[in-house]
Amino acid sequence: MEQELQRIKEEALFAIKSASDEQALQDVRVKYLGKKGEVTALLKGLGKLSPEERPKMGALVNAVRQALEEEIDALKTSMEVAAMNARLEEEKIDITLPGRAPKTGHIHPLTTVNEMIEDFFIYQKIIQHAICKTLSILQKISCLELIHLLYKHVPCNVMSRTARFA
Repeated sequence: MEQELQRIKEEALFAIKSASDEQALQDVRVKYLGKKGEVTALLKGLGKLSPEERPKMGALVNAVRQALEEEIDALKTSMEVAAMNARLEEEKIDITLPGRAPKTGHIHPLTTVNEMIEDFFIYQKIIQHAICKTLSILQKISCLELIHLLYKHVPCNVMSRTARFA
């Protein structure tokens, strides 16, 4: 049983050293130290030994288990540190660049409504000016009919500025 324990320890250490990433390391841990792992199977097999050999073999198995756990933890820590350093190198920030300009706010809703109302009355003033010029040319059409005609037939890009009186 001691030779088998020594063989498992050597295989496990070789597998730990050859693990290339964290997933491979996790697979090695499960294979040797997991619930159905080889070291766990040796611990379960201690009951079959004679009472004089149990403490000696139990201490050896626990020492191997502890050594494997330390190796796995050390390699996992070094992998995490290497990954963190690679990420830090990748995400370097140039502190000499100018900062981001703060966002200026937005126009207050009441200001927007006021501007819409002003645009409406300016539009009406332009129409009234056109009506006055047109009245001097066309005396036959009444002022009210001309306003209705202009409001119905003047194209407008914005639907909210289209006014219709009928």
